[in-house]
Amino acid sequence: IQNRILSKNMRDNYTIKLYFNDIYDNYNPFQTIIKIFVTKNNISYATDYLEKNVTQFIKTNEEMRYTSNNPSNYVWFNCQNNYSKGDNNCEKWRIIGIFNQNVENGLEKFKSLKIMRHNAIDEASFNKDELNGNFDNSFIDSYLNGGYYEKLSDSTKHLILKARFNIGNVTSYTYQDTYNSEKNDYIYTYVGLINPSDFLAVKNTWMDFNEEIMLLNKYSDNNINVINNGITNDDAYKDIFYIPCVYLRSDVSIISGDGTYSNPYELKIISPMTYEKVK
Repeated sequence: IQNRILSKNMRDNYTIKLYFNDIYDNYNPFQTIIKIFVTKNNISYATDYLEKNVTQFIKTNEEMRYTSNNPSNYVWFNCQNNYSKGDNNCEKWRIIGIFNQNVENGLEKFKSLKIMRHNAIDEASFNKDELNGNFDNSFIDSYLNGGYYEKLSDSTKHLILKARFNIGNVTSYTYQDTYNSEKNDYIYTYVGLINPSDFLAVKNTWMDFNEEIMLLNKYSDNNINVINNGITNDDAYKDIFYIPCVYLRSDVSIISGDGTYSNPYELKIISPMTYEKVK
């Protein structure tokens, strides 16, 4: 089947059911299902596809972010059965935008999707019994990249990049000042939280929270949270809601969906590649 030339009007994915006879050559109703994804010779990676086809982006600091009130930025993520999509099997996450990334200890830059879980997770503390808002070595860092990460499906882990999360100390809550401050320090890890600049860039649009949400930062005494559509400081040991956030590998492709809530994008690596430079 591999490398077959497709005729006109053929679909882009198929399901094949295989039936087997037992060792005595008797018909056995056992079956297995194989899904085949048909792709073009020139693979369209998710970052390229979205840059060319999405009109809801705004470019800020050489990064592309969804900025409209109700953008089509939903993706299926952390599916427990890789061949079945839906609310009973997967989580809905949302694309924050396309960001420049680089390999740990490397100089080459490439483009990466940054995504966040759609629904906040029940309360946790940034740091247990400590007045320390530094994400690096915090309780929430240890949990997200320990117990939480280990519970993700293997196919999901395959999509996640060990990425650079900016955690510089934020003292001003204007977007540009916050963005610049965050770059003063960073950590390489698999799972982080939303940056204050992520929220400020799209404030009063789609990133609107009903709960108090902890943000990613490095603050000497407290941690920084979103509450009532604004940013504030609060005790690091206080239990509040949190939203995991990850960067995806540069070779992730969109194989189905339109990004709406009812039909999220389906992501898959169908043509592995090395990291590409940002032009």
